[in-house]
Amino acid sequence: MKKSKQKLMKRRICLVARAATCASFFVLAIIGISSIVRAMSLETVENRDGVPATWKVASLEQPDTITLPITYWDQKADACGAENHQFEWATCGYWTHGVLPGIVKNHLGSDGLPIPAFSDSEESWKVNHDALTMNVTGHDPVLPTDNFYRWFHEVPGISRRIDGRTVTFTRTGDNSYTYGGQNIYPIDDVPGLDEADVKLKGVDGEYHNFNFTAHLNFAIKVRANGEELFEFSGDDDVWFFLNNRLVLDIGGLHGAINGRFRINKDGTLTTYVEKVNDLTVRDDSWTACMREKDYGDFPSCVGPYNTKIRENFKNVEVKTLDIGLEPGDVVNLDFFYAERSTDSSNTKITVTGMDWPISADCNLDGKIISTVGDNGGNLVQYDTSITNRDPNNVLDLKRLAAYISDSFTIKNEDGDEQSGTNSGYIPLDIKTLYYTKTPDDESSWQMVDISAPLNSLDGFTLSTPLRMSPNGQKGDTLYFRYFAETSNHSAGTIAAVTSYYTELLGVSGITHDATQLDYTGRQDSGDITEPDNPETPDEEPNNPEIPLPPSDIIDDGLVYLPPLGEIAFVPNTGIISEAMPLFEQYFANAILSQSFVLIALLIFSGSFATFFTLRKYLKPSASARSLKNVHQTLKSKSDINRIVKNAKSKKKTTKSNQRSTHLKNKRSNKN
Repeated sequence: MKKSKQKLMKRRICLVARAATCASFFVLAIIGISSIVRAMSLETVENRDGVPATWKVASLEQPDTITLPITYWDQKADACGAENHQFEWATCGYWTHGVLPGIVKNHLGSDGLPIPAFSDSEESWKVNHDALTMNVTGHDPVLPTDNFYRWFHEVPGISRRIDGRTVTFTRTGDNSYTYGGQNIYPIDDVPGLDEADVKLKGVDGEYHNFNFTAHLNFAIKVRANGEELFEFSGDDDVWFFLNNRLVLDIGGLHGAINGRFRINKDGTLTTYVEKVNDLTVRDDSWTACMREKDYGDFPSCVGPYNTKIRENFKNVEVKTLDIGLEPGDVVNLDFFYAERSTDSSNTKITVTGMDWPISADCNLDGKIISTVGDNGGNLVQYDTSITNRDPNNVLDLKRLAAYISDSFTIKNEDGDEQSGTNSGYIPLDIKTLYYTKTPDDESSWQMVDISAPLNSLDGFTLSTPLRMSPNGQKGDTLYFRYFAETSNHSAGTIAAVTSYYTELLGVSGITHDATQLDYTGRQDSGDITEPDNPETPDEEPNNPEIPLPPSDIIDDGLVYLPPLGEIAFVPNTGIISEAMPLFEQYFANAILSQSFVLIALLIFSGSFATFFTLRKYLKPSASARSLKNVHQTLKSKSDINRIVKNAKSKKKTTKSNQRSTHLKNKRSNKN
């Protein structure tokens, strides 16, 4: 009885092993098919100076349009006799005139806004003798009590901020984009601050909401190739700041006036402004009447004033500025604009040959920190950061990419040297990429979750975009750290480019930076040590530098880094993802992981070995076979007896039928 139970138990184990063998074989078959399909969908990642070529944004490509956010402030029209009169002059009898430079200082204030050159009206009058600008006064930063505060701040009943607006630049030539033109009224859909605002007629015969200010901000990456050109045509006050320095001063009330600046090959700027006023002709003898508060009654001096001021223009003013620009610099361009009188509004901006818009700035530093296993390579640590340059809006980091180029030399046995280059993108993942917003806090470093596919033509997409605060605020910079490996040749140079794909109010941008390191043979700085117990990752490592790379990098080399060279990656639009996006994003990456494949192999080998060993217990026993044979024998004899009986019955029936037929025939013959 005991032996029978043991045999039954072994038979059941064998059945379970057979089922596990079949299931694991099926899983391994899926893994094999997935690997083949992935291999069929591999494509080589192209790059543009280390940036994935598929990152199509305005700063790299030439799209048909470029749309940027802009902020407006609707301004209340001042009465002609107002003490601090600044907006609306034509209705008071004064014409517009030429450019009046020097209304604001040559640098932005601590709040990122223009600073008036004068802090009180008397000081302004002594220099400019201009009633139209004498009340443009303020401090650094501009205070709520300053006259200039209303220009770029909201003051109840005086100025109203209008957010959520954009301007669209349209491609008008080879890498040339233009916005605007004549009769541009961007806030006509907003009711004026008082009745007078909506009853001002323009030169086109229509009523418009005049009197407003605007601020447009975007960043450019300086090329300094002599082709970067910024042009403006319009009215009224216009100031352009590049890297917080005033480079184009078209201040004052005036008609449509042209100005431009070009970035030269040496990084200097050449500026051009037409119709600049000649202040030497201005004195109290013919401008004193402008200060009278009753000038709305058109005193006799108004006409001569308007005439004389229009007759005293310099033709053009050309300057050369050196603000320290170098190729590769990412700098802000701030455009401040004021429309402060009827009866027209003209704004035209043309940008040519610029690498824009760039929404962020970044840097990259690398250092060789250790050797890698026994393969002769060096472990390189890269520290990089990205900073939001926009002072008003948050910036979202969507993707990133780390490109490596390893140029090396090889000595042959005969002593000759040969050189070569390997390059490709490092397939960053959750094990090899760390980030923080507070680099001084060692505990703040955390791994970055990158969504599948980890290696794609679109760079390495973050599962959840990381958000940066507006420039100048806490959290406006993200810090990253990742690792790479030099080749195992005797000497060479390893260069890296880290690029970021960002989004600002729906507008995509790219920023990137590069660094280069020379190496000779194996290097070991001792800056990095292996954790005391690699099998317990929660244990604090004995090196205070955070973070450390995974222990398998130190032990076995950069297992996550494929051989440098022409590296292929699975594209987001590969064969799998087109048919089954969820398969590519979740299932495929899970079943192709090393741990999953190892578990499947262990289950298959163990269950197959068990099944092979116990397979005899699946065969029926001798007694069972005997019973079966007896049963089959008995069944066969029963069948034979039944056939014989049926045959006898049939034979008997046949004889009876024959006898009956014979008697019938005999009777018939007698008759």
